[in-house]
Amino acid sequence: MKVIGLSDSERKDILRLVASILYLGNIDFEKNAKNEACVDEAKTEFLAFMLEVSPVALSTALLFRTITTGQVGGGGRRSTYAVPQDIARAQFSRNGLAKALHSRMFDYIVTRVNDAMNCPKEDALLIGVLDIYGFEIFGCNGFEQLCINFVNEKLQQIFIQLTLKTEQEEYFAEGIQWENIDYFNNKICCDLIEAKRPAGIMTVLDDVCNFPQGSDKVLIEKLKSTIGDHAHFA
Repeated sequence: MKVIGLSDSERKDILRLVASILYLGNIDFEKNAKNEACVDEAKTEFLAFMLEVSPVALSTALLFRTITTGQVGGGGRRSTYAVPQDIARAQFSRNGLAKALHSRMFDYIVTRVNDAMNCPKEDALLIGVLDIYGFEIFGCNGFEQLCINFVNEKLQQIFIQLTLKTEQEEYFAEGIQWENIDYFNNKICCDLIEAKRPAGIMTVLDDVCNFPQGSDKVLIEKLKSTIGDHAHFA
């Protein structure tokens, strides 16, 4: 870290953050009489000290989820509620916080490495690699994998629009002799995930998450009733 120009305080903060992430991953939850998640205050206070944040804010972030009702930008009234979470949801919040901290720390280090390697010459060369359609399918595919594959679908859609569809239309319009290339337009797959009307997977997921009793089972049932007959939904 000294080589890329990180100061003593920056190196200390990075190591402190790494220790905080590791400690956060070991925090366990218990349930109270209402089946709500609770945590040892001594652990959250120590973690808050490590992260230099408020212990109350940290506990609230782990044990509660925020629900906002009403439409953004609409004329109706909007309300925000803090809903207690069960142990499973609290664990998701804990893991999500750890991943977010790690991601931002990683991005910061990469930025500093890039700054240290920055070449001031105007004729410096740049090599860019874009991996399109890099899907991965595991035995258990979670939400993160869905988001990764969705991004790949969007990249493929842009590739199809710019490289195939637009170019071929231009060739035909100019009367250029050209053998038509058949391709699968994956817009129907992108709409399945992101469409608002009719509702896609993300819209249904947001809807289910806005209810205190939302669960995996409720999500699956609503997906089946909403897009169960879609040709590309299985």
